[in-house]
Amino acid sequence: MTSKGFPRGFPHSGQTGRCTSIELIQLFVRDSDESELKEAIESVRNVDIARIFVDALLERNQEIAVLLLKRVITDIGKEEIKRYTERLEGRYALYICHFWVSEFINRSHVYYDGAVDVLRVMRGIADEREWKRYITTLMEQNAGKKKLLEKIRKTLLIQENQ
Repeated sequence: MTSKGFPRGFPHSGQTGRCTSIELIQLFVRDSDESELKEAIESVRNVDIARIFVDALLERNQEIAVLLLKRVITDIGKEEIKRYTERLEGRYALYICHFWVSEFINRSHVYYDGAVDVLRVMRGIADEREWKRYITTLMEQNAGKKKLLEKIRKTLLIQENQ
């Protein structure tokens, strides 16, 4: 990554003359081709570094940003996922929400409220036909999870009456 900065001279912050990791990652994302970006995200292990990469990638290549989000999905809370959906194009927002919901409902029932909250976001993004197909499939695949189904039905009933 640093080789991208050396030929041009590093951007620097403040009086220190040193490039911050945020600036270095932004520079790398800006100046790298798609194959270099895909290779780089494969080596990201730290969720904080992943967040910096995702923020830079959202403007450049949302598909790669989503690939990286998927890699660190277990370290991302529902509010953060909801914020990302505001910046992602519809299909990418739906995909990352689906992935987050699937991951967390299979962990434990304690995540069901968060999953239902993210499902509400998905409902606002998807068109009606797509939403009905998705929620029907989700409920069929999780038929044994009575608490989850109850929460989904309750939420859908509340939304339908409003």
